[in-house]
Amino acid sequence: MRTSVPCPNCHKAITLENFEDFSSPFTMKCPHCRAKLKETKVTPFLLIGLIVILPLFIY
Repeated sequence: MRTSVPCPNCHKAITLENFEDFSSPFTMKCPHCRAKLKETKVTPFLLIGLIVILPLFIY
């Protein structure tokens, strides 16, 4: 399992600890160069979870 990924802008490692410090997956920035990061793997899971949970709250 990889514990870091390179920043697409500055190519420095972004570790799991850096990801834990982000306030939300939609406002992630590289801790080194402050470039905005785009997370595409989290968003589909959040949307699916919302579709499943929302009817339970309505019911």
